[in-house]
Amino acid sequence: MIIHVVQSGETIHSISEYYNISAERLIIENGITNPGKFGNWSNHINCTA
Repeated sequence: MIIHVVQSGETIHSISEYYNISAERLIIENGITNPGKFGNWSNHINCTA
C-alpha cells in the first residue's frame, strides 16, 4: 500500500495521474464522499497501484 500525504493545491485528478490510477479508484478506495471539497478528505490517502 502506498500512502500519499495530500498537499495544498493537490486534487484527486493530479494525485491519480501521478500514481497512474483512476480518480474513481482513489475516490472509492478512500471512501471520499465529496471529492470537490478538500476539507472532507483525510490528509493521507491510499494510492495503491
